[in-house]
Amino acid sequence: MIVRTLLAKEKVDDKLDFRELATMTEGYSGSGLKNLFTTSGYQPVRELIQAETQKDLDKKKKAAEDKIKKMFLKNEIQKSSRIQKKNTEREE
Repeated sequence: MIVRTLLAKEKVDDKLDFRELATMTEGYSGSGLKNLFTTSGYQPVRELIQAETQKDLDKKKKAAEDKIKKMFLKNEIQKSSRIQKKNTEREE
């Protein structure tokens, strides 16, 4: 069975049903199967990279949000300080 031969050097789940896989890939050539198995092996790597990229984007987004909050808070404190100063000047 060509499927078993192509996957002989690969780490595959012991529960993999080679007959079912052969049925699912009926009509594929040997090189087509090899290409299919190779590219499907990259899928977990792509998913990991995507997850790490998303984590990085989330960190950057949070950092930007924190920076905006700090700027807003600083602005509000400055506004409050100016109002207090004006009120103090009026009282004098």
